[in-house]
Amino acid sequence: MIKIEKIDKIAASRKHSYSAPQWQAIAITGADVLVAAAAGSGKTEVLSERIARKVASNRWDIDRLLVLTFTTAAAKNMIVRIENKISERLLSTNKEEDLIYLRKQRMLMNDAYISTIDSFCLNVLKKFYYLVEEKIDNEIKYLSPNFSILSNSRGLLNETVGNVLEQLVQEDSNTTDLLFTVFGSKQNISSYIIDLYYKLLNIPNFQNYLDEDFTKLNDLVINNFEIEDNSIIDKFNKVSELTQKESIDIAIDFCKYVQQYLIDSKKESSLDILSLVNLDETKKEKIAKYVDEDEVSIKSNQEQLEEIKELISKLNTQFEIEDNIYDTGLLSGVHEVLVDYLNYFKVIEKMSLLSKSITSLLKKLHNDFIKRKRENNFLDFSDLNHLAIKALTREENGEIVPSEAAQYYKNYFLEIYVDEYQDNNNLQEYILNLIRGEGVYFFRVGDVKQAIYGFRGSNPDLFEQKYNSYKKLEIDNYSEKQEYSFEDESEGICIVLKENFRSDVNILKSSNYIFNRLMGNKNAGVSYGEDSALYYPKAKEKNSSEIIPTRLINGKINYFTGELLEDKKSYREQSIENIAYEILLGIKNGKKYSDYAILVRNSTKMSSFKEVFARYNIPLFFKEKVGFTESNSFNILYNILRFLDNTNRDTSLLAILHTEIFDYSNDELLKLSITKGRNLFEKLKNSEKKKDYKTVNILNKWLNFSLNNSLPSLLECIATDTDFKNYLVTIDTNDEELDYYENFIDIVNDYQNIDNKLSGLVNQLKIIKNDEVFETKKRTPNDSVTLSTIHISKGLEYKIVFVADLDTSFSKRGYTGELLFTEIFGLSINAEELGQKFGLISSNIEKLNQLFKYNSILIKLREREEEVRNLYVALTRAENSLHLVSPNGVELNNEKAKDKPLYQALIEDDNFEKILNNLLSDYGEEFIFENEKDALFKDYESEPIINDEEDSSGFDLQEFYKQFESKQQDESSKQSDNHTIEVKNKVFPAKTSYSALKKINTKDHEWNHKKEKRGYLELTTLKKSTSTSKAILRGNIIHRLFEKIVNDTRAGVKILNVVNYIDNLKKTDNLLQNIKEHRILSQEEFDNINNKDDIEKITNFINSELIKLVSKSEFCQTEIAFTTAKKAKELYDDSESDIDVILQGVVDLFIKISDEEAIIVDYKTDHVTSRNGEEVLRDRHREQLRIYKEAVAEYYKLNNIRTFVYSYVLSSLIEIE
Repeated sequence: MIKIEKIDKIAASRKHSYSAPQWQAIAITGADVLVAAAAGSGKTEVLSERIARKVASNRWDIDRLLVLTFTTAAAKNMIVRIENKISERLLSTNKEEDLIYLRKQRMLMNDAYISTIDSFCLNVLKKFYYLVEEKIDNEIKYLSPNFSILSNSRGLLNETVGNVLEQLVQEDSNTTDLLFTVFGSKQNISSYIIDLYYKLLNIPNFQNYLDEDFTKLNDLVINNFEIEDNSIIDKFNKVSELTQKESIDIAIDFCKYVQQYLIDSKKESSLDILSLVNLDETKKEKIAKYVDEDEVSIKSNQEQLEEIKELISKLNTQFEIEDNIYDTGLLSGVHEVLVDYLNYFKVIEKMSLLSKSITSLLKKLHNDFIKRKRENNFLDFSDLNHLAIKALTREENGEIVPSEAAQYYKNYFLEIYVDEYQDNNNLQEYILNLIRGEGVYFFRVGDVKQAIYGFRGSNPDLFEQKYNSYKKLEIDNYSEKQEYSFEDESEGICIVLKENFRSDVNILKSSNYIFNRLMGNKNAGVSYGEDSALYYPKAKEKNSSEIIPTRLINGKINYFTGELLEDKKSYREQSIENIAYEILLGIKNGKKYSDYAILVRNSTKMSSFKEVFARYNIPLFFKEKVGFTESNSFNILYNILRFLDNTNRDTSLLAILHTEIFDYSNDELLKLSITKGRNLFEKLKNSEKKKDYKTVNILNKWLNFSLNNSLPSLLECIATDTDFKNYLVTIDTNDEELDYYENFIDIVNDYQNIDNKLSGLVNQLKIIKNDEVFETKKRTPNDSVTLSTIHISKGLEYKIVFVADLDTSFSKRGYTGELLFTEIFGLSINAEELGQKFGLISSNIEKLNQLFKYNSILIKLREREEEVRNLYVALTRAENSLHLVSPNGVELNNEKAKDKPLYQALIEDDNFEKILNNLLSDYGEEFIFENEKDALFKDYESEPIINDEEDSSGFDLQEFYKQFESKQQDESSKQSDNHTIEVKNKVFPAKTSYSALKKINTKDHEWNHKKEKRGYLELTTLKKSTSTSKAILRGNIIHRLFEKIVNDTRAGVKILNVVNYIDNLKKTDNLLQNIKEHRILSQEEFDNINNKDDIEKITNFINSELIKLVSKSEFCQTEIAFTTAKKAKELYDDSESDIDVILQGVVDLFIKISDEEAIIVDYKTDHVTSRNGEEVLRDRHREQLRIYKEAVAEYYKLNNIRTFVYSYVLSSLIEIE
């Protein structure tokens, strides 16, 4: 009996009441339930409310429910939600028994099964490890209870593949030659085998699949054209030309063999592969259609028989000629035709051998990989699922039956919940069915339109099958205040949540307009009808403000100036600049940077956004996957470890020496190269130079340390000896390099769990470097534009969304190549390409390629379907405003774009820019459904950015861009980095420093766009120094020297001889000595201040009242970096804007006199005279010190702060009023 309970008081009293479908999903019992929840429809709320009611009202203990989420983060969030809802319900009654029950549930919450499927499987194995049996080297092995989890086993798998291939080279040269001919290199073989292995791991009992189904259809294809007798083929293979009776006789025998083969073999049409597979009929029809369209005309079986009959006749005629004067032209033509058949037979033989080789290689890999993991008591994440199945099943009379472990869970769980069900795979489905008990129901929630994890093995068909077979719940005149009960024989009940509580009306209508067309006719691989569209909630009040259209942004027009670009190569960068324009305009109108998100298909082009946004001072946060392997952190440490692993690696040592850590110039390296030695390290050791001697000592220290210590300890040793973190700060001021360094540490720590071999770690790093893709963990800033891949954005929402780079081409790698695999068709071989690899050209090979084509089209269809679903995820992240961005642009009513039906464009066109142009080519002509009516899209229109009468801040984006573009062009045409620009209306950055602020507030200021250079505090970076740059350098030296003096004074150091003190700050060739003794001055910096005048001024500072105050103070701090927010009008002379501007600065010295009183001091090296210098400094720096004072007062919560400058030139401490 299926029941739907009436709404209870607590649920009814909520601020936002549940919709009818939401409450039905919460309150229904007595059947398996599938909740098809559209984007933004509140599925997590429904799931957590249902569970809370089961616990609070039905008195089901929370640990008796299995709740599976897709990610660990989602599980943590779910636990918090459920606990809060349970508490709310039980506390509302004020009953003692409910409070006692609540305490019990809170204690049980720690043991609750609310987790990912991997975590659940881990729990199974910890509890029932003794039931797990594995066959390794043909022996039964049992799982140790002391196993540990290997978070990343890719490196170990790579090593294992390498070992397997090395063994193959030694034992089977024929197979080795075959694989190297097909794939080209060991790296290609390894990559393919690993990729195939990972795909197999998504299949339940995949070892049985490998034995029975992996090559089943491929074998059928080969067997259908099987060769029974190779002897005649071998004989004819030795015939290079038909010039003698013997060779003609062999050719006649070969012809007769081919004739009999054609008679005996089945016709191609007799093997109907599509009828043999379990695949959706719609997909079968699409595959058959595309195969037919791609059909190559080949001779029929009968035509070939007639051809062979004619050849036999010709050969017999020539054979009977007695004087051996043959028709060479005729025989040459006959030989050519027969070689065509010979090559065909050879390709069949190669296909058979390749199929068996791949299967054998996979079995060997799996055995050796499992063996290596178990030798160290390791399990990886794929083991968790497969070994859980072994624990949950046993074999009985040749049948797989539930084990005692499965029986335990069958009896234990009262209900099973699956969140994000569209992302489940066959393996997870198999496990859940093993533990489902009698009378236990599934409650599955998800949105099949958001199934975007096919590359991880997810199978949306699981959701689709239930969506189509379950009964859609429809109750006439339904009321939540009434109970319902009914009988139903359906497999389950499907409840559709189609109201979207996230997005504004036009975003919903625009999305419906696009996806009614893109997802119709199962173009996205899923059922799509009116119920699948997005609807604005009936209970939600519509926004009465002006409708915001879905904007179409391109790169053909410069939005800042309205000018058309001529160079198509500039379109992409301009499209990103146009996004920046929209964001700056929004910020001007009161938006926050965090309101904006830019979503892209993949991370490979993210760096372009970073570069463009940096020009406009727009803060950008993104989880990049490509920057890590290009970073200084990765490459320096990778090369150090690579050298320590093998001292013959000259390229790595050269890279290390060239960094500023060892600071070898090109000239020094050139001289070193002519030193005696077999390799660079030997040359270093043989060198008599002191610097080389010191370098060798450091390298030898690391080499020796690496022999007896863990990998993390070695990394720590290197970092300590080189002061690596501080070095990274000097080359990168925004902490990115530090983020990368922390990620590098994580990699080393993870690998230590596998092995302590340096060679293995280096190999793991090499894999990461070759992949060029590594998802880094980075700090999240407070107010920044988010740049994200669509996959990462899933489940999130943003006020304003730009879906960018719509011109990015879809990948073709998945459905092309030498071999293809899907679980449906198994392994398939590209016979045509295989023939070409071995120089075997035949007109008959097409017969052998049908299975490969089926696999190729199936993979392509699935990939395109997932691309459509990926786009759906992107568009449904937006709350208030949506923009579609591409270089060439998506245009409305573009007749040229409608060159083919949309379904054809989906499979043939290679990006969404083309597909959406096709889709919108007849925009406005007809609205198919009510849910898309009046969907508003808008092309770019040139319009005034700011009305002068409405805006008094002087902030003109168009004028800004003209000046910016002019400056950029000047930069590219001139050698100098500094240019003075006359600006009519000033640009006010959203983030600034006091020094930059002074420039902006000056009538004429320089725009300095010089790129950051690594050693920006080193004299060598200022080779062409002007008087200004010399002053900056001098200021840097004095600031660092004063900081050192203050810190030494605080540490109790007595500076009795200033000359000796400064001399001891000069760097030596010994890197370790420089780090340990805090030597801060290069030779040139030392020479810059080693004169009578500077020594006197430094002595005056050391003997000043300020230093005496430092030595007596309770608390003193140097170089305090601060960030504060000020109104633009408070900072910029010409601005009246109330927009917050981030101001950054550094206080040179802070001294706390007492709990109530403190002073701050700023060091100044301004050239002033003793006559009026103090007054000049007060006037010049009063505003700066006021801002610094406010920032420090806010940070330290002090009211009485006095401000001073210390004038280096005057040797005087000057109080600023």
